[in-house]
Amino acid sequence: MGLRRLDLSADHRGLARMTRKTQAVDEIHIAGVIVHTRQPHTVAACSAMDALEGMDVAQFSPEGRVVAVVEAPSAGAVMDLLDQVRGIEGVLNVALVYQHAEPADAMNEEMGP
Repeated sequence: MGLRRLDLSADHRGLARMTRKTQAVDEIHIAGVIVHTRQPHTVAACSAMDALEGMDVAQFSPEGRVVAVVEAPSAGAVMDLLDQVRGIEGVLNVALVYQHAEPADAMNEEMGP
């Protein structure tokens, strides 16, 4: 059994297709996040998270569980924000549980009944 000849020209390489420039589209990314904190630090951690631009703490429990919503212009910006949250004192874990992206123009459209 011999090896088949492979066509490795640029037209057939996936990387070449993936690196082509694409037209940038303004997007809005909305993400749901669960954060676990140490109990004595929960309130301070929530205040620190609320102070981050694009992050809104929706609820937290006395046991240290926090539900937050993130709004950012890209998936990378969402992840950067979650990295900042990981650095807050008392934060044990950050879990991205939901993420949705849409063109910014679509978010400004009126919703029907």
